[in-house]
Amino acid sequence: MRHTLALLSLALGLAACGGDSDTTTTVSTADGDVAVTTSRDGQSTVTVKGSDGSGITIDAGATSWPADAPAHAPPYPGGTITGAMKSVGKGTTGSQVIFETGDAPASVIAFYKQRAEKAGLPEQATLTNATTALYSAGANNGPSIIIQASTEAGKTTAVLTFGNGVAG
Repeated sequence: MRHTLALLSLALGLAACGGDSDTTTTVSTADGDVAVTTSRDGQSTVTVKGSDGSGITIDAGATSWPADAPAHAPPYPGGTITGAMKSVGKGTTGSQVIFETGDAPASVIAFYKQRAEKAGLPEQATLTNATTALYSAGANNGPSIIIQASTEAGKTTAVLTFGNGVAG
C-alpha cells in the first residue's frame, strides 16, 4: 500500500506539469497501474487499476453528468457539478457526483426519493436535521442510490452515490 501511495503521489506531481496539450502520465507496478491525464482546460482524471482488473476513476473538475447514470440518478435540475468519480471492480460499478444548488436539502432528497420509488428501489434510510438530509434506497447486489445534502450560507452541497448493481 505504501508503494501504491508513493506512486500515486509521483503520478499526480508529474501530471501537474501541464502544457499546451493533454498529457497522460502512467506508473505501472506488479499491483496495477496509475494513470493521470490532465487536459488543457485544467481537468484531471486519475485512473487506478489493480492487477485483478478492479479500479477507480476520479474526474477532478468534471462538469458533465456520468453518461451511464441510471434513470433513478438523473442530473439535479439547476445543479452545478463540482466533482465526479466512478469505480469498477469485481463485477460491480458505482459512481459519485458532487454538485451544488441553491435549493434546500429537503428538496434535493425529495427529487431523488421520487425517482428511486418510481424505479422500485426499497428505502433503506432517511435522516434529516436542520441543515442536512440523507436518503438511501436499493437492495443487495442490485441498483442503489444514496443522496446526502447539507446547506451552509444558503448553498447546498449534495453528494449522490449510485450503483448499477452486480454486472452480469
